[in-house]
Amino acid sequence: RGPPPPFPPPFGMEGPPGMHHHHLPPPFGLDPMMGKGGPMPLPGMPPMLAPPPPVDPATFEAPVLMQRRKLAASSEDPERMVPSGPKVLEATCLRGRELRWQPWPDTSRFNEDYAVVPLRWGQRGELFALLRKRETGELRVCAADVRLAVDRWPVLSMPSTFSKTAKHWSFTFNEHLFVIAIDRSSGSLRVFHVADPSAPWTPAFEATLREEATPGAGEGFQFSRYAKLCVIYAPNKAPRVIAVEPKAVGDGPAASVYSIIDPGKPWTRCPHAPPLGPRARPMPVYMRSAPGSKADFGAALLSVDQATNELSVYHMPEAADAEWPFISKLPLAGDTR
Repeated sequence: RGPPPPFPPPFGMEGPPGMHHHHLPPPFGLDPMMGKGGPMPLPGMPPMLAPPPPVDPATFEAPVLMQRRKLAASSEDPERMVPSGPKVLEATCLRGRELRWQPWPDTSRFNEDYAVVPLRWGQRGELFALLRKRETGELRVCAADVRLAVDRWPVLSMPSTFSKTAKHWSFTFNEHLFVIAIDRSSGSLRVFHVADPSAPWTPAFEATLREEATPGAGEGFQFSRYAKLCVIYAPNKAPRVIAVEPKAVGDGPAASVYSIIDPGKPWTRCPHAPPLGPRARPMPVYMRSAPGSKADFGAALLSVDQATNELSVYHMPEAADAEWPFISKLPLAGDTR
């Protein structure tokens, strides 16, 4: 549906153009601020295609993917409401200058059966997403059209490698899309290269994670197979992975940070990590840099701690071996998304 620039760049292109989505990583060689600005050539690359015409704000659409659950009284405390029932996938968009909520398409049992992971933008502004069946782990790569019911999204491919207990995350490296899959049962961590939404997934790297985290154990992955991952991009556009260990005990931080230098090789552990708790839910936020800055954008990490009901903000350093400066903290309900 037109610019803003892609988050990340589209399939079939060496660079721009496309759209923005807050769940996906920052652009490579692009302005990260929701369509303000245009495509820029990558360092050492020839000039890119001419930027697309500006989008009329009145027709702009921003897709929204949401997982909904109903609230019911707690069995332990009838006055306290807790989520209950199945998780339901819903999709719609915000439209126009005022970002007006659009109608939610009808849902069916299909919406309860599948979870979604946004992947990247297409050359014509379409959003590619990964649907995963909760019961079996079956995967579908789809073109997500939020004007249609989810079960009517066009299926582009059905990767044959899947597991009922696997979780998935996506990242881009040098304009290429990769998918991380961690099997909670076997401990298998696999990185796949996805050359095209309709193409088979190509294994790029594989490792086995332990049942328990092993902080300070030297080289290799020190987080367990139950870790929750968050991909964040440094101002130099290098992907890093924050692993939050939900079973961490003691006073030490539950998070570790890894730099992906080559998707086909083991990740490099960074010496510093933000001091997140085991029930932290981190989220990257990207900001336009001041004029004259070396980088096109800056990055920060927002983390909601479900145990302490606090929101913490950290500045993300450009250097992989630098510390994460603490910015601020304020009270916030731990179940805030």
